[in-house]
Amino acid sequence: MADERVCLGVITSAHGVRGMVKIKPFTETPGDVAAYGPVTLDSGKQLTITVKSLNKGMVLAAIDGVDSREAADDLRGAAFHVERSALPEPDEDSIYQADLIGRRVEDPSLGPIGEVIGVHDFGAGSMLEVKRPDASPVLIPFGGDNRMELLDGLIRLSVNPVWLEE
Repeated sequence: MADERVCLGVITSAHGVRGMVKIKPFTETPGDVAAYGPVTLDSGKQLTITVKSLNKGMVLAAIDGVDSREAADDLRGAAFHVERSALPEPDEDSIYQADLIGRRVEDPSLGPIGEVIGVHDFGAGSMLEVKRPDASPVLIPFGGDNRMELLDGLIRLSVNPVWLEE
């Protein structure tokens, strides 16, 4: 595994005057952003998060040592991570999105497409960001009707040729 850390979420804004923050969670269950112990920012700073409430897919949380709006504002945009080993093993028919990074993507008809460099959800469903050898990266939707087959280091799924056009 290339990176032994998994991003659980990102702090999007301050909330109120007492240092609360809003978090966009990347966990299947939003409240789990605080379920695996202290988290680490890219800077190396450790934080302890306490979930206060959930609203429309966002998490309202307190962070130990952050007790003013200004301190919370300083964390805006900060992604936080845990060690991969802190997470439970996924079910047999599941995979952590972070574990898709670096896998090759192949279409049964079109052949090799490229390598996964990111996983995104802009609101309409999950998408793989795939780096192609001789072209710009593309976004390929997955899930729902477009199921992927996971093989050793490979993702096989149907790719609409239109998605590959530049």
